[in-house]
Amino acid sequence: MRIIAGSYKGYTLKVPNSLKTRPTSDRARETIFNILNNYVDEYSELDVLDIFAGSGALGLEALSRGASTATFIEIEREAVNKIYENINHLKVDDFCKILRLDSRRLPTAYKKFNLIFMDAPYNKGLTEKALKEIFEKGWIAPNALIVIETSDNENFSLPPYLTLLNERRIGLAKVFLSKLLSLQ
Repeated sequence: MRIIAGSYKGYTLKVPNSLKTRPTSDRARETIFNILNNYVDEYSELDVLDIFAGSGALGLEALSRGASTATFIEIEREAVNKIYENINHLKVDDFCKILRLDSRRLPTAYKKFNLIFMDAPYNKGLTEKALKEIFEKGWIAPNALIVIETSDNENFSLPPYLTLLNERRIGLAKVFLSKLLSLQ
């Protein structure tokens, strides 16, 4: 796995050896960012939240493309250690924060994020629970873009507070790009 574009293009990411994580492939990340490029004018205006972060590949890819900050939420110790290694190697410590938390039981947000990546373990119902948490606990900024990856055979539908902008199948995955609806 490597960073695909931007300032850190070509950097090989360290990934956990554990079977508890499933890194988003280079191909899938490239497709995700190609889709995002149709909706993002300037990455420098983005504060990124990478939930179920694994190696941190999605958040680090966004930083490489100019995002302001990246916060990584991950519960698995080995994955957290790999995220730290990747951040330290890229020397982006000042722009990153790692939270070792269970995405199903989050605290009230310390800030709101306008680009959120969510790539939960497949077929465990974790995506719905984590979405509910970030919505109810105030992690989502108005008009935030939310990229959700699920298994292509997973029974998943967007909650009513999100609107679908784009949906793609990538190998055995399905990727949804959604946006937070304006809350009047």
